[in-house]
Amino acid sequence: GGLGINLQTADVVILFDSDWNPQADLQAQDRAHRIGQKKDVLVFRLVTEHTIEEKVVERAQQKLKLDAMVVQSGRLKEKDKLSNEELLSAIRFGADKVFKSKDSSITDDDIDLILDQGRKRTEEMNEKLKGAEKGDMYDFKMDSGMNTQMFEGVDYSDASTRAAQLGLFDIGKRERKAVDYHSNSVITAVRDPNAKKEVKFPRHLKLPRMDEWQLYKRFRLEEIQEHELIVFQDLVEKGTFKDLKRNDPVFEKLQLLDNIDQEEKKTLLAEGFSTWNRSHYSAFVRSSSKFGRDQYDRIATEVGKTEAEIKSYSTAFWDPEIGQKRINAKEWERVYNAITKGEDKLQQVISMEKSTSLLLDTFENPWDELAFSHTTARDKGFTLEE
Repeated sequence: GGLGINLQTADVVILFDSDWNPQADLQAQDRAHRIGQKKDVLVFRLVTEHTIEEKVVERAQQKLKLDAMVVQSGRLKEKDKLSNEELLSAIRFGADKVFKSKDSSITDDDIDLILDQGRKRTEEMNEKLKGAEKGDMYDFKMDSGMNTQMFEGVDYSDASTRAAQLGLFDIGKRERKAVDYHSNSVITAVRDPNAKKEVKFPRHLKLPRMDEWQLYKRFRLEEIQEHELIVFQDLVEKGTFKDLKRNDPVFEKLQLLDNIDQEEKKTLLAEGFSTWNRSHYSAFVRSSSKFGRDQYDRIATEVGKTEAEIKSYSTAFWDPEIGQKRINAKEWERVYNAITKGEDKLQQVISMEKSTSLLLDTFENPWDELAFSHTTARDKGFTLEE
């Protein structure tokens, strides 16, 4: 077994029902040879002598041999299945031994003898497999049978013969690189708890996140930050903070700029709108298009800000020296066109309302005196009776 099982401490594998497919048994063994295994893993395979189980094990070993030697180009695809003759022969194998067997008691000495015989049988099988170093394995069997490698008296199972007759070359045996998961040579790096940590740039000196809709003067602030980092790195290399801890008050009060640059940084940070996120910005653009850029009270309701905050942001946004320069040209053009288009629609509605009002003022009783011409039934006006 072993399919889908997650073993934590197993170091013994017992294969009591070998599979025709050797990969199933290998997977069961791999469960115990997991990463982190530090014990020697013992694998026992229980095989009944003179039964089909011997054929199953032999067949599985053959497949493993073939997998190691000729796994390329699918050259053995037609040999994946047993023929009818091979299957019948395997079932009949050892049948007479089974029917002639009698009940008997088994002692510990008998078990040791069985294990010793099993070990010898395994070694014999492996020796046979080692001797079968053929480049093309169509007739690779342990049982007697026709040799398909012979043709017109020439044995093509020999690599030198194939090279001479067919002009082929031996690409060599495929080898796998062995991996030792619990070797002493594998050393896990452990941090020294007493080792001093790298001095990091003080948090209060770092710049906040600056999205373009927050209207920071980003390029200048980044220049100032870069200068601060250079000064801080020089102090670290000189050992200024060698004996200080991260939460030391010195870091909280640290100032790396002169008074002029420090005041400039403070002013530039105050110009930005740090509390404005993407949803606020989108609502501002949408409501400005819907109501007009000067309708601060109605925009404030849509955005979720105060009227004063909307007015301050709108003033900066429409300032050619702030909004137009600090937002990329493509985004600015998109927003400008959307808001302008919305305001044009509002002006058309206002113009139509004024024209309608002037028209109505020319009649004393518009409901009776005003008549509309219509060309289709859809445009027809209905009387009170209708």
